[in-house]
Amino acid sequence: FSSAAMSGANLGRLAAEGAVWDGADLSNCDFTASTLTKGSFKKSKLQGATLAGAKMHEVDMTGADLSSTSGKSADFTGACLEGVALDSANLPSAVILRTTLKGATGRGAAFDGAKLQGAIFDNCDMPAASFRNV
Repeated sequence: FSSAAMSGANLGRLAAEGAVWDGADLSNCDFTASTLTKGSFKKSKLQGATLAGAKMHEVDMTGADLSSTSGKSADFTGACLEGVALDSANLPSAVILRTTLKGATGRGAAFDGAKLQGAIFDNCDMPAASFRNV
């Protein structure tokens, strides 16, 4: 799926463990309840995507754009989110355990109720981000 143009696709409940989506345009895609474990999304465009309940364990999203994504209870356990853009993302109750977010941006992002144990937020720029009830 590298460099695929799939903007707006309904990929809900997709099981694609280990799939490579590097550089793909996945903006406004619906990944509700999908299993994308151990996949790669390096430099992918996921602006406005829906990740509600998606299992994204150990994915590599280095440099991806997740601006304006929504994802209640999205699970990023063990993921690499280095340098990702999370501006205006809404990820309530997300699971961000042992996840690396070094250098990520997240202006106005909401992580309310998220589980953040072991997450690394080094050198992040997240003004006005919300971390209520974490």
